[in-house]
Amino acid sequence: MRRIIFWSLFLVGLSGLLGGIVIKKLEPLNSAARFTNSPVNFHKSGFFELEKLVIEGFQSGDNIQKNRYWTQIGITSHHLPTALPFIADFYKTLLASQGPRETFIILGPDHLERCSMLISTTKDPYLTPFGELLTDEKIVDELSDSGVSIDDECLEGEHSIGVQTIFIKYLFPNAKIVPLIFSSKIEDDFLHKIVDVLFKYKDRITIISSVDLSHYQPYNKAIQLDQISQKMIEDLDWPSFTTEYVDSPASVKLAILLAKKTDSNNVIIIGRANSYNFTDHPENTTGYINVIFVDYSKNNQQQ
Repeated sequence: MRRIIFWSLFLVGLSGLLGGIVIKKLEPLNSAARFTNSPVNFHKSGFFELEKLVIEGFQSGDNIQKNRYWTQIGITSHHLPTALPFIADFYKTLLASQGPRETFIILGPDHLERCSMLISTTKDPYLTPFGELLTDEKIVDELSDSGVSIDDECLEGEHSIGVQTIFIKYLFPNAKIVPLIFSSKIEDDFLHKIVDVLFKYKDRITIISSVDLSHYQPYNKAIQLDQISQKMIEDLDWPSFTTEYVDSPASVKLAILLAKKTDSNNVIIIGRANSYNFTDHPENTTGYINVIFVDYSKNNQQQ
């Protein structure tokens, strides 16, 4: 009887030891373990290998001095890694500006058209190289009541959102986000409903339209198209945007509609560029633009 008890205890202990070894072997494969012990689902920002480059981009000796701009709406690229310095320039301007930074509404294309609905979001947090970035569930719930689909699966791997989460978490570590991705088939009437919901939260949100301009064009043609896009933005001409000019017309339209509704009618073009400027490849290029919409009447307000 003693022998049976001994061997039973021995086998239990051995199985526990082997299980621990297997777990230890598997731990390095789970990148989420670095950031959280939470069992909840999450999305990954991607581009974890760019952590040091992002940090260096904001510690390169550039002095980020506060400016007089009140801005809570902007447009920038999501073309990592090529456009990293360009995207960093946008966030340097945003960091120096005034405005509410409690929650960032990120607008972007459903690149692969995987979502079953015209506008989709998620409540799941994002894991970035700088930690876990939570979603603003209250705003997500209200958007859902207005017809936005909560679709965790179709947002997985959507880099138009993931790219922005990296910069937001690094520069505004206590902020939350609401990701919104748009089908190219969406009608403008739906956008007005989203504008009405987001306007209720105007005292706490910043809107970032995460888009790229012309795609797959030779450099000379891209410059012509992107010049037209810049003029439409400067004129707040939101109805004219199509996929010829930008990968997510709805994302730009919504940003301009919100700019008009919040009296942020002053357009400042921080910069415009093309992938050719970074790669020296003149074919199949991608266009970029950095824009902020400013309300001069609120300049120098205390946050």
